[in-house]
Amino acid sequence: MQTLSTFWRSLGFSTRLTTSFVGLMLFGNVVLTSLLYQQYEQAQVDATLNKLHAQSENNATAFTSWLTARQDEIRYLASTTAAQQLDLEQLDRLMLSLSELHRYYDSIYIVSPDGIGVAGVTQEGNRIVLLDETQVRT
Repeated sequence: MQTLSTFWRSLGFSTRLTTSFVGLMLFGNVVLTSLLYQQYEQAQVDATLNKLHAQSENNATAFTSWLTARQDEIRYLASTTAAQQLDLEQLDRLMLSLSELHRYYDSIYIVSPDGIGVAGVTQEGNRIVLLDETQVRT
C-alpha cells in the first residue's frame, strides 16, 4: 500500500488529474451501464409477464367458450322430447349423432331422475359404441 501511495505522489499534477478524471468516467459508465441493464432486464420480464397474462386470458376465454358450447349441446340433448320421455331408441340415435359430429365427448350418459343410468355412448379408439343396459348402470 505504501508503494502505491508513493507512486501516486510521484506523478505530476496533470497526470493525477487525468487519471482521476478517467477513473471517475469509467466508474460512472459502469454504474450507468449497470442501471441501464437492470432497467432493460426488468422491461423484458414485464413484457414477458404481460404477454403470458394476455395469452392465459385468451386461453381461458377460448376454453370457456368451448365448454359453454359443449354444455349447450348437452342441454339441447336433455331438452328433446326423447330425453324427457326417456325414449331410448331416439336417445341412442341422438347421442351417436352428437358424438360422431364433434368427437369431443369420450362418453355421454343419460341418467334417469332416480339417478340410474339408462343409455350411453363411449368412444373406443376411432369408433363410437352404444353401451348396453348393464354397461350404463355400472
